[in-house]
Amino acid sequence: MHGHLCIPLSKKQMSSDGSLIMHNDINSVPNEMQSEVRNALNRWLDNGSDTDLSYLYLFQQGKAPKMATVKPKYSNEVYKSLRDIMFGVDSVYNLTKGEVKNLVELYVQTELNGDIDEYNKANERRIAKYKEAIESGRTNSMYYKIAERNLEEVKKYGYPLSSLKTFADDVQRDKTKQGSKNIQKDS
Repeated sequence: MHGHLCIPLSKKQMSSDGSLIMHNDINSVPNEMQSEVRNALNRWLDNGSDTDLSYLYLFQQGKAPKMATVKPKYSNEVYKSLRDIMFGVDSVYNLTKGEVKNLVELYVQTELNGDIDEYNKANERRIAKYKEAIESGRTNSMYYKIAERNLEEVKKYGYPLSSLKTFADDVQRDKTKQGSKNIQKDS
C-alpha cells in the first residue's frame, strides 16, 4: 500500500501576552528602527529565522549602536548646478565640450577650492602617464586600453573624464542619501 505521508503544517500562534511583549519590544527601540524590528519579528514568527533580531537583542542589552542622520557632503547649490549641467543627459560621457567645461568649473570650485592650477597640473600628470602607457606598446594590456580611451577623451573634451564622472556620481549619490539613517561607527 502506497499511502502519502500527511504532516499537518502548524502555524505559530501568538498568545495575547506574546503580542503585548512584541508590541512593547517594538515600541522600546528608537523610532527609526521600529519598522525594521517589527519586520524582523514577523519574519521570525513566519519562518523561525532569528538572524534579523540582532538589533533588538543589542538594544535590550544596552549595546545598540547610535543612529545618525546622514549629513550631506555637498550643498544644494552644488547639486542644482550639476543637475543643470547634466539636464537630459544620463552620463558625463554624453555632455558637450561646453558642458564638460562647466562641470570642470563646478568640480574645481567644489573639490579644489577654486584652484584651477591644481586641477590642470593633476591632469598634466595623468596625461603624461597615459602617453607613457601608450608608448610602452603593450596594446593588449588593460592599462593601455584605459590610457588610449582617456587620451581620446582629452582630445574630444579637453579633459579626461574619470574624475569628473566620479564627482558627478558622488554628488548624485549624496543627494539620494541625504536624511537617511545610518549606524554611527564609534571612532
